[in-house]
Amino acid sequence: MNFLAHAHLAGGPKEFTVGSVVGEYVKGSATSNLPLLFGSGVKHHRLIDVYTDQHDFVVSYKGRVDKRYRRYCGIVLDIYCDYLLMQNWGSFCDESVDGFIAKLYRGILEHSWRVPEKYQLILNTLVEDDWLSSYSSIDGICSAVQRIEKRLGRDVGLEHLLNSMHSDEELKNSFVPFYSDLSIYAVDQKRILINQ
Repeated sequence: MNFLAHAHLAGGPKEFTVGSVVGEYVKGSATSNLPLLFGSGVKHHRLIDVYTDQHDFVVSYKGRVDKRYRRYCGIVLDIYCDYLLMQNWGSFCDESVDGFIAKLYRGILEHSWRVPEKYQLILNTLVEDDWLSSYSSIDGICSAVQRIEKRLGRDVGLEHLLNSMHSDEELKNSFVPFYSDLSIYAVDQKRILINQ
């Protein structure tokens, strides 16, 4: 899952949600130095990632991917899932996606100082360039994949992998059942983390 899905699955309170979004950038035991709700959000992010990687939706798809692309498959699939979530937003959320994203951006800007400085730039760019809204189109997620490939410093076929995902009807058709399972898991884990 990528930024949008992590935020949606966290479902508030604000510090918990922002912690879940930026969880990718808080490493190791650094959660012990964070405010309780923010650190719990980071833990939620990690639990979602583990659950996702073990779910048949991901395992099955990775089994169909050419071996040359498997190393980066999870990265591209995370971004593609945000695209699929936006395409199916009304099935999972009553709030408009634009309203949800605007609220999330305010929370990120309010709490981005809690992550290491080098990641604050990424979060500020995410908000300023409105990455999440761009995930509503194939061109938008293609740009996200190109940014990743640029950071890697070489062409590893991420755009090819994205095109392959987008033409995979089985993947697209299995997203809603997968995300429904994931949503139930996320609510259960949030309840446990917040009540600790």
